[in-house]
Amino acid sequence: MTFPVPAKVPAGEYYADLWVKDGGKVAAFGSCFVQVTGDAAIAALDLDKKDFRIDEKVSGKVAVTSKKALDGAVLKIQQRDGFGRVVARIEVPVPALADNAKQEVLFELQPGTPVAIVQDLDVELVKSGEVLDRKSTPFSLSNLPAKDDIRFLAWVSAAPSYPAYHFYGELYDAGFDTQYTGFGEVAPMRNLRHLPYATRFIDTKTDWYPHPSIPSRDKDDHVRAPCLTDPEYLAKEDKKLTDYAKKAGAFSSIEYSMGDECHFVAGHSELCFSPTCVAAFHTFLAAEFGTVEAMNKEYGSTYASFDQVQPVTLSDVRKDAKLGPLWVDFRRHMESNWVNIYQWSTDVIRKVQPTAKVGYEGSNTEINSFGAADFYKLMKVLRVNGTYDGAFVPYAVMNFAQPGTLLGLGWYGGYNESRCAEYQRYIAWRHLFRGANSYWVWTVDPGSGSTTAPDLTLYDFFKANIKEVNEIQRGCGKLLMNAKRDDDGIAVLYSPSSVHTSTMTPDLPQMEKALNSLAPLLEDTGNQFRVVSYAQVENGVLGKGDIRVLILPYVQAMSPKEAQEILAFVTNGGAVIADLRPAVADQHGKPGDKGMLDDLFGVTQTCAAPKVEENPIAIQDAAFGQSFPKTVADVTLTVTTGQAKATAGAAPALIVNSHGKGKAILLNFSLSPYVGARGEWNQSVVSTSEDDVKIRIFFKAVLASVGVEEKLAIAPTPLGLRSYRFRQGALEYLGLLQELPESSRAYTTGEGKPLVSTPLTVTLRRKYYVYDVRTGKYVGHTDKIETPVTPAEGKLFALLPYKLKNLGIEAPKKIRSGETLAFEVTLKGVDKPGTHILHAALISPQGQEFRYYTDNVVAEGGKAKGSFPLALNDAPGKWTLRIRDVATGADEDKTFTVEEVK
Repeated sequence: MTFPVPAKVPAGEYYADLWVKDGGKVAAFGSCFVQVTGDAAIAALDLDKKDFRIDEKVSGKVAVTSKKALDGAVLKIQQRDGFGRVVARIEVPVPALADNAKQEVLFELQPGTPVAIVQDLDVELVKSGEVLDRKSTPFSLSNLPAKDDIRFLAWVSAAPSYPAYHFYGELYDAGFDTQYTGFGEVAPMRNLRHLPYATRFIDTKTDWYPHPSIPSRDKDDHVRAPCLTDPEYLAKEDKKLTDYAKKAGAFSSIEYSMGDECHFVAGHSELCFSPTCVAAFHTFLAAEFGTVEAMNKEYGSTYASFDQVQPVTLSDVRKDAKLGPLWVDFRRHMESNWVNIYQWSTDVIRKVQPTAKVGYEGSNTEINSFGAADFYKLMKVLRVNGTYDGAFVPYAVMNFAQPGTLLGLGWYGGYNESRCAEYQRYIAWRHLFRGANSYWVWTVDPGSGSTTAPDLTLYDFFKANIKEVNEIQRGCGKLLMNAKRDDDGIAVLYSPSSVHTSTMTPDLPQMEKALNSLAPLLEDTGNQFRVVSYAQVENGVLGKGDIRVLILPYVQAMSPKEAQEILAFVTNGGAVIADLRPAVADQHGKPGDKGMLDDLFGVTQTCAAPKVEENPIAIQDAAFGQSFPKTVADVTLTVTTGQAKATAGAAPALIVNSHGKGKAILLNFSLSPYVGARGEWNQSVVSTSEDDVKIRIFFKAVLASVGVEEKLAIAPTPLGLRSYRFRQGALEYLGLLQELPESSRAYTTGEGKPLVSTPLTVTLRRKYYVYDVRTGKYVGHTDKIETPVTPAEGKLFALLPYKLKNLGIEAPKKIRSGETLAFEVTLKGVDKPGTHILHAALISPQGQEFRYYTDNVVAEGGKAKGSFPLALNDAPGKWTLRIRDVATGADEDKTFTVEEVK
């Protein structure tokens, strides 16, 4: 069978689709490849580079050949981005060619206005209006910035396959903006940014994933595999990271992950005693003490030089307690060692990409002496952290994060225990309300244990999450990103030295349990807080006036400078609350002759070792409740100037002492029973046990006794309801989210309790102009909010000092295709407006809204400026600029005409 090719088909490669019809019905069909050639052709299309910066001219050359003489031909050259938008266009004349001649034509396109990373350069050879040949070649942009907004990341492979191109398009349409794991060009081709999984820092001998060629670690093996200070290992990593940065950087990757579930060590092996790490420890000691004499005084040793010091194990400390400070200092040094590998990685990658952000994800979720995680040190270096969910660690990570850090506060997605719509709705708001600026989803690769079915459609349970995240992307996320979480003037001191001292105190609950009890206890009693570090306290954070209450959770160890700052804080009117054995040791873990804060608390403590007993707490002062469940206490403590309001067996407890203008409270017992009674905190289980209620009543009373007032009155108070408060200047925001009454697993299996809606009244401190942010409705000028709450369904209210009248938009009535629409928005009817977030979108003449023509714009001082760069091939006609104020729902439209450029 033969078939004709139309006479004016440009040269090129085609597929011909054929149908054989019988009586109008298809009897057979087939396809075949067709190569169309002509006398004149584009023999080659070469760009000067494979990637360009957005402010660079795109340059290259085109080789034109012709079998017959050719005159009057032109090259029509255009730059087309990944959305099909034509952003630059030129015509270049082709010099006359003789028979069988070849001519190279140079070209330059002025920088366009792309909104996608991957671009195509299209070239047509044209004569007298007829296209003789056409060719295209792709290139990438190396510095297209990501929007400063909520990010949506998918753990998904980028392996090339036939459906991959279509699949990634589906992910973009669902709202994802970033692909995470290995590199593949298909992700940026479908307008997803690539976040590289560039390496993985692990101890191979203890890693939970198998390494068959590497032996397991025995108890006497204290050298990390690989050692993080081994020059040979660092040289290999340098090359790997450099090569990856060159490859990914060409596609505008700016964030780099050093791996998933990275760990200094998995388990409780004590590392790293390698020669290079020990040598680095000697440098650490010299910086810490200055002189060998000062070190010997601290350690009770007789070293002649820093170089003589060798690390010891916890087993050694159990045999000789005097070795404790040396052991603690080596653990502190390993924390610096762990941080240093990320600083080193940052330095390596920034040689290629000076603005790169480097970090990890799913790592350092435990609080112990062996994993080398000092969250304060880490977050001074990490600019990417997609941590796992948890009680305390996400708060520490969030509070210590530097500005501009890409921050996720828990992975979720296709995990077996959370394949239910209830959890997927809930987790979107939980992460946002806790301070995340990105969502991290595992895994999105199609399959049974994924968010995506084998047919490339999203599972129904995950569509519930997509709906919530898409709403958050339309402005709620940016609104809270630009606000500050209220902390109620409550600070929790994070002390790695006390983590290590806790490890040396086996009879008392470990620090991890203390911190993982305190965080949800504060949440469940309606109190927000911030985590402050030992270094911040030393540097005077308590004296800045915005902290009123400092909580010391099992802070046995602190520096004299920390103690001095805490003493001054209380003297000047602050309050401090401690649970057990505050300041009985210095920052090296060395017990003192007297607790550094004993006079502050009005007690005397035995610093060397506690005597621990477990008893119920008998409360004598009714202001603090009636009882507290059985817990551990230090029975060696005695009272001096303090007043004991309770007893723990025969030991004094709940000691209250006034000092200067402030107050100090020492419980002398642990709050750690709260997490045990509460159940699976990381799966959002709310226990209704009697112990939970007692602990909450007691803790609220303790906070009230130092002046912490409830910011809201909620009646009734459904079990598991938490409030989240934010502030942006005089503008306040209130989030409400009720925890699921059972684990997500119960809802995944269909066994969970029905989610019951509860009508409630929220009484505010004063009257506000209240708006329901999610519905865009004005509630009223009121101090009460009447609203139903249902578990897993987030509520968000704006509490403003004024009522917004409307919006005014200034924008041109006409622009030409390819020009940029610049606009200015004014908030009307407000004398001194605060900072607002405006959601801006363009609507085409056909009624379509394109994600690349949407933005969340910051309005300051009542005005906001924004712009959208239109493409040369955008549809001519009447377009609409739609602006919505995110907090109030006020909106305004402005139409303009796009005139086609011929």
